[in-house]
Amino acid sequence: MILLTAYDQNCESIGQLTEPIMREYAKKMDMEFRVIREFSKDSHPCWQKLRLILDALLEEQVVLWLDADVIVTNHDCAPWRYDLRGGLHCSLDWSSSDVGRMFQTGTAAIYPD
Repeated sequence: MILLTAYDQNCESIGQLTEPIMREYAKKMDMEFRVIREFSKDSHPCWQKLRLILDALLEEQVVLWLDADVIVTNHDCAPWRYDLRGGLHCSLDWSSSDVGRMFQTGTAAIYPD
């Protein structure tokens, strides 16, 4: 399993704040943690998310993508405890009335079939 995130120089200030939190969470959940900082010049970094996830799936069975502006608010909750089979799953915004959620929008758990 891998926790994957990415950010460029335009998002560096938020990435530097959230990266240590994500790294700590990944360590606690026994996941590899990877931050992508270099991007292809042929498109905006936000359009490269799917390619980065697909590349990671060549190496890992499970990829948990967190946008750089995501804050993990519950370090005791493991996403694989839930039935996430069947593709891409995105969370609700953390400020929603569902206080049980652990990530804000920008989260994807990908399990290949």
